[in-house]
Amino acid sequence: MTDKMSLVVFIALAFFIAWQYSRYGRFTGRVLDAKITKTIGEVALSSRPTEANVLKVHVLETPPGTTPQIALALESKGLQLPIKLSHPEATQLIDLLQKATG
Repeated sequence: MTDKMSLVVFIALAFFIAWQYSRYGRFTGRVLDAKITKTIGEVALSSRPTEANVLKVHVLETPPGTTPQIALALESKGLQLPIKLSHPEATQLIDLLQKATG
């Protein structure tokens, strides 16, 4: 009985993961509760050769007629830190980055 129950739990978990992947596309989308429609690009942030830090910029799926949402995802050694930005927040970030770079 225990083996059958373990198999049922395993299959249910596999179906749940497959459903989540089909709904969101990838882990970052699942964390942000939105599907990633397009990856704009990435910036390599590694300061040392042994570290692989990457900042990725994604566009998230939004309902028709609404402004797009932007996602930034910092990936480092298998860990991800995704951040969802609204259009005004993304615009403010752009302004701050432009001021910081002169």
